[in-house]
Formats: sequence, C-alpha cells, structure tokens
Amino acid sequence: LLDRIYMYNDSIGVAVNESRADYIGNEYGMGFWEPVYVPSDLPNGQTVDYGKYPDGDAIKPGVTFLDVRSWYKNDPSWPIVEAAKTAGTPPVFQYHRMWAQAEFGIATADYARLFG
Repeated sequence: LLDRIYMYNDSIGVAVNESRADYIGNEYGMGFWEPVYVPSDLPNGQTVDYGKYPDGDAIKPGVTFLDVRSWYKNDPSWPIVEAAKTAGTPPVFQYHRMWAQAEFGIATADYARLFG
C-alpha cells in the first residue's frame, strides 16, 4: 500500500489530482464569481462607504468574491481557472494536503518500526 501511495510523490510530497468544480461554479454557488452581499444602505436609509480591502479592492454593493480578492488573478495558476470557467469544465490541480503528508509519514514510520 505504501509503495502504491509513493507513486503519487513529487518534489514537494504526496499528492493526487483534484477536480475543483467549486472554483468555477457548481450546484452550491458560482465559485469565484459568486456575488457577495453588501447592502446598498442601512435600514435607516443612511448610505455607507464600506471601504477597501488591504490591497485596495473596493467593498461595495454588487461585488463578487473575485472583485474583493483580485490578488487571486496574480496567482500563476489563475489562467487555468479562467480557461476552465470559459470551457465549463472544472480545473484540475494537484494539492499537497497536510493530512495526506502526515498520514504517509506516520505509516512509513510504523512500517519501519514494525518491519525494520
């Protein structure tokens, strides 16, 4: 079993490909393009300046998740997400999950302890 898992290693650790439909939108939402609720005014009719994110993205009515987190567009993998959105197919990424690394490390240690 450990040999089989080790087939999925790379220079960082153990990983498998994951299809992420939630990035482009699925039955639960619109992914990065999901609207974020920001009220246009307060119940008393007073308008509000909600300010900006630290990187300068304006928080205002009508924004999407991506509008207030524009730094995602600077990620080297962002073109993959955009292409997937355009194609209507979920992007596939390789994730190195902490729990998977820990499980493999512990299993390897136990194997060495038990079988030398």
